[in-house]
Amino acid sequence: MLKDSYLTKIISQTFANFTQYTKIMADIVLKYSLLNNSARKEVNDFLDFLLQKQREKSGNSLSSYKKKILGVSTWSDSDIKAFHVNQKLFNSSWRPEKW
Repeated sequence: MLKDSYLTKIISQTFANFTQYTKIMADIVLKYSLLNNSARKEVNDFLDFLLQKQREKSGNSLSSYKKKILGVSTWSDSDIKAFHVNQKLFNSSWRPEKW
């Protein structure tokens, strides 16, 4: 008798969860069908972004960190020199208007 009531409770809870899931999915499908093609593409792109983010989190954090670090570019002294030259040009030629 105890097993039957436990099994009934499990089945009832599973059905309730499934029903809730079905309602949510029906709502999402309805909203998605109301979107124009451009908005649908944006939703799809956002879902792809979330899935990629989830995959990166579930992956080995050390390997994902190493991948990010390897993707960082390095700047040479000549790259930085261009910024200094432009900064001097900006500072010397730009003056605020006087009132």
